[in-house]
Amino acid sequence: MSEIAAYAVRISALEGPTLYFLTDSELVEQRPRGAERRHRLEETRFVRISGAAAPRGPRSLVLGLGKRRLAIASHGLRRPFGLEDQTPAFAVFARAVCAQVAEASPRARFLTDARGQFTGLDGLLGLIGLSILILAPAALAADMPALGLDLSARLAFVFCLLLALRPWMRNTRGRGFDPRAIPAEVLPV
Repeated sequence: MSEIAAYAVRISALEGPTLYFLTDSELVEQRPRGAERRHRLEETRFVRISGAAAPRGPRSLVLGLGKRRLAIASHGLRRPFGLEDQTPAFAVFARAVCAQVAEASPRARFLTDARGQFTGLDGLLGLIGLSILILAPAALAADMPALGLDLSARLAFVFCLLLALRPWMRNTRGRGFDPRAIPAEVLPV
């Protein structure tokens, strides 16, 4: 079993870095205190790269392995506090993982995060919020405070309902991408 790619990230400020590396058919996770977990790549159902909407922000690689999920972060903790940006090494490792998963599990889906997409629901929430801000003072100025309060309360109720339903109404699956040619906006080169 030959080692293909490796990536180390500190996920706890109190421990050493966790090492991830690829072998022929497995992703191996070695914890600082000697614990080791092996994840078979043919069990992978999906690979999601999150944080792709932010150009320089932290990213994560999430693998759906059967019923489990494995998340690998691009930013690690450094001592005593703060984040250490390891995006270049993370991008190389994530590209290698995606290519290896594409070979080992042909039915796996490759997705990016759906964040950063403006939807019609966002526009409707903005319109309702703006109308609440305009209706209440306009009704007070027209000497009809009861009507302004009533309309604002009803719109605020609808606004709260739509805000609560927002996570279920959005497209949370994200966009798909080709694992052998990952675009630069998903992972920097």
